[in-house]
Amino acid sequence: MSETRAYEFKKEFEERSGDKIKCMLMARAYGSPDAVSSAGLEIMPGRKELWGILIFGEKCLHFFVHPSENTMSLLFRTAARADPPKEQWARFPAASIRNINIPVKNKGFLSRFFPSLSVVELSFVPDGRNNPLSLYFESISPVKDPGIYEAAKALVLDSGNPPEETQPLDSRENS
Repeated sequence: MSETRAYEFKKEFEERSGDKIKCMLMARAYGSPDAVSSAGLEIMPGRKELWGILIFGEKCLHFFVHPSENTMSLLFRTAARADPPKEQWARFPAASIRNINIPVKNKGFLSRFFPSLSVVELSFVPDGRNNPLSLYFESISPVKDPGIYEAAKALVLDSGNPPEETQPLDSRENS
C-alpha cells in the first residue's frame, strides 16, 4: 500500500470509528469458532482464517477485513448463488480486553536471515459472557514497530481489570 493510500485509509478509518490509530499491521486471524463468531467475524466455508488489518487504537483494538475473493471462490459462489463477501469489522473495546500477548522475538544472528512470524494473542470477554475467549493474529512479517507494545499495553491497562486478572505483556525471549 502506498503512503498516500495508507494515509487515506487511516483518515477514513479514524472518521468512521471515532478512534485514533496508534499502529496497524496486516495479519491473519484465527481461533475457535466460538471466539470468531463472538467477535462478529465470519470465516468463509472451507477456510480456517481471515486476512485483514489489525489496528491498535487509543480506545479499541480493531480487526478490519476488506471484502475480496479469488477467481475460484467467485466461480463457486456464483454457481451456488451465494452472496458476495462483505466488509467485516471486529471491535474490541478496552473494557472487554483481558490480555494482549505479543512475544518479544530473539534478536540473534540467525533471526536476521530467518525471521519468525509474530502472533498476537488477544484474550477478550464478549458482551453477556463471563469466560474470556482467545483470538490469534499472525502478522505476515515480524513486528518491528516498537509502538505496538505500548499500544497493546495501554489498551490492557485501560481495560480496568484487576491486576490479578490482567497479566503484563509477555516479555519472554523466544528462541
